[in-house]
Amino acid sequence: MMTIQPEADRTVSEWQQHASLRRIAEVFLLIVALQFIASAGGPDSLRNGLDSYSGKCLTPLFVDSRVHPSHVIRSERITVGVRPVLETSIVSPGGKFRIHFDTSAASSNLPAMVDQNGNRIANSVRQYVDTAAAIFDSVWHTEIGEFNFPAPPSDNGADGGNEFDIYIQDLGANGFGYTDWDDNTAINPSSSNPRYPTWIVIDNDFGTGFRTKGVAAIEVTAAHEFFHAIQVGSAGVWLNDFQYYEMTAESMESRVFPAVKDYVFDIGEYFRYIETSPLYLSYSNQTPGYERAIWGVYLMRRFGTQIMRTWWNTIGSMQPWFALEQTISGNGSDIGEEFKQFSLWNFNTGMHADTVNYYPDGKLFPPLHIEDSEPVAGGSYTFAGASQSYVSHYFLATVNSDSTYFIVSNANTQDARSASHSTFGFSLTASQQGNGVAYSFSVPDPTNWKVTALTQGVVEIVSTEKPFPNPFYPSKSLMYFPIGDDPLSNPKVFIFMSSYSLVNEIQSPVEIHAGKRCISWDGRDSKGRRVASGIYFYVISDKAGERKGKFAVLK
Repeated sequence: MMTIQPEADRTVSEWQQHASLRRIAEVFLLIVALQFIASAGGPDSLRNGLDSYSGKCLTPLFVDSRVHPSHVIRSERITVGVRPVLETSIVSPGGKFRIHFDTSAASSNLPAMVDQNGNRIANSVRQYVDTAAAIFDSVWHTEIGEFNFPAPPSDNGADGGNEFDIYIQDLGANGFGYTDWDDNTAINPSSSNPRYPTWIVIDNDFGTGFRTKGVAAIEVTAAHEFFHAIQVGSAGVWLNDFQYYEMTAESMESRVFPAVKDYVFDIGEYFRYIETSPLYLSYSNQTPGYERAIWGVYLMRRFGTQIMRTWWNTIGSMQPWFALEQTISGNGSDIGEEFKQFSLWNFNTGMHADTVNYYPDGKLFPPLHIEDSEPVAGGSYTFAGASQSYVSHYFLATVNSDSTYFIVSNANTQDARSASHSTFGFSLTASQQGNGVAYSFSVPDPTNWKVTALTQGVVEIVSTEKPFPNPFYPSKSLMYFPIGDDPLSNPKVFIFMSSYSLVNEIQSPVEIHAGKRCISWDGRDSKGRRVASGIYFYVISDKAGERKGKFAVLK
């Protein structure tokens, strides 16, 4: 069994022994509760002051002040584009970072380690500084050495040397850290996405008031903020698309330090409002992106860390959404199809968690919002609404003790590209069929949508032209073949084996099932014998013409 050593007893040499990022992470196991906090409060909170801002990374404040100069950050602790002035500095053991800090007892920025309750430990300035230095060295080793991201550009010796500068400063009870730059030092000033040398500021204790405390908080802050330095230095700054910077920097935390689960706190904001939170939602909507870090977690789980590196390399030459489309396409997939799969992954969390096939941390995730829940026993119910693109909806239909969840995903890529925030109507009708649930789905643009049904009972899939349920279990229900709306069409259904020999010709009375005109079949051939399991072909013939397809029979 692992013994977790108190932070106050850890030595610098112990930290230096753990140059591998994951081995550092194993020392500090922090299991978070399933509660969550709200993400950033938008421009009003910026004007009200630093302490009213509820996001953990303060970088969005600096971005917002550049996009909206009237949004002033009212704080004596930080100034946009200006490095803090502190008393002394040391160089990290790996020589990559210069750590700036105060040593005077009277300084409000004095660093300190904290105990398990978040209380500052006296005379622990150098222990905090040396711990932070070792952690940043480890992050460099992982993000640049292991993951092959480009190193941040040099600041040409600013503030003491060519090392990357880290400042330790009191950022209040909410601010973990931030990454900033001097707007006059752009490497490519005429570009739409100028690149800059940067510096990082982190809190001086991560104690009382922090949701994740002490060393674990230093770890995720170092992983998060240093990834910002990589982004800004290599891909440049797309000021109006900064939500992508935050969603990926936060998702990188758990990739670098798997044992620290701080990102789980923010997922709740996305899961709570998932049906009104488009994945591409722009920064102008005052959502900094922490809550959608789960998208980055999903991508790296699906494709590996290399997809993040490719995406950010591509962002250097095009805006983030278009770069994402191109990156996913280059990995043999499609962004719309990945979003539909992402919607399924998000369902398999919390009480439905499958940590083998989906998110390894899924059991820690907060509840996913079910938009509507209705009983359909003996009747039907229509779940209807209007959806923006790249939004997921979750519904629940119940028949007696059986529950059927429906995941409705809208991936209108054209709308996401234009960021027009259009709405698209949809309707899903669920009804009882035998002991199970049948459903039909109607939208004007079906290629952009996907419906996934997850059930404890029997689900029968209804589409405009295809037979249902498919696969067909003759012992559980009838099979239905949707036909045209013309009552004089004289429809017939022909069923063939895979050898194309005729199994049966059906011309039974037309009935209404799940809101559709259908002909039913009981799974028997023309001599009244149950057909064997296998693949069968059908032809529906009526006044509208012929429709062909195949289905499976299972016993």
